[in-house]
Amino acid sequence: MMLDANIVAVSPPSVYRVLVNAGVMREWNRKPSKKGTGVVQPLKPHEHWHIDVSYLKLVARFIISALF
Repeated sequence: MMLDANIVAVSPPSVYRVLVNAGVMREWNRKPSKKGTGVVQPLKPHEHWHIDVSYLKLVARFIISALF
């Protein structure tokens, strides 16, 4: 709006840098990262299921292959 009113002209990276330094660009509800904490292993059999689905195109037909 200030650019349209011929008040000031600032590049987008400069605006971003100023807003980050002011602390207004942070996410309000940022969840802590779980990266590097590992996978929680199931405690009993059949508690966690995993499936891989692949689509293969052979002779103009799609074949679905599911691995459990």
